[in-house]
Amino acid sequence: MARILEVPYSFGEVFAITGSGAKLMVWMKDENGAVRGIGLDLTNPAAPTLTRDEIIIRRKTEGLVRRKKLPPAGQSFAPPTM
Repeated sequence: MARILEVPYSFGEVFAITGSGAKLMVWMKDENGAVRGIGLDLTNPAAPTLTRDEIIIRRKTEGLVRRKKLPPAGQSFAPPTM
């Protein structure tokens, strides 16, 4: 009887499976936009295992606001024009 492999729901939805042979990568994307790749070893199809290899990709600018640049020290601000 085959063993059921459980992956936490918080990892997101599966959008791709890559690889060949017995070594695969399962790619998932969560609601925050983080992409996670988890290794899957199928050398024994009756007992698949998740490998400890994991790839997490997050966007650096996700949710950040670009700050306004300040002039170099010693120079005054230009008055705002209306």
